[in-house]
Amino acid sequence: MTTAEHILVGIAALLVTAPYWVSAGLKTLWFRATIAEMQALGVEPARPIAQATILVQAFGSAALVLNIFPLAGVLALAAFTVAATCVGHAFWRLPAGERLNGANGFLANVGLVGGLICVALLRYLP
Repeated sequence: MTTAEHILVGIAALLVTAPYWVSAGLKTLWFRATIAEMQALGVEPARPIAQATILVQAFGSAALVLNIFPLAGVLALAAFTVAATCVGHAFWRLPAGERLNGANGFLANVGLVGGLICVALLRYLP
């Protein structure tokens, strides 16, 4: 891979992980609100799960961006995203008028997982 290609992959890694590292930062800054959000979604025990969420988002993103065990970072972020999507964007449980918006959020996260996988694979190209 050329230097320019390496730079583009690095930029792609920053962009595809932006929702995670921004979320980790905001969840840390507003930790009480994070716990309240978890509880509102029925996630218990909220405090340790919130802490684990922040760690997965921060370290998974760093692993991919810094190219240090990028596959491990992507697998952690992908597993988190699938679980969080099924809890937070369960459009099939929403009233009919809200399903489309919920499905859009769900599908956006599906695309995000695809982007994570693509960037991780690009990290392994020579």
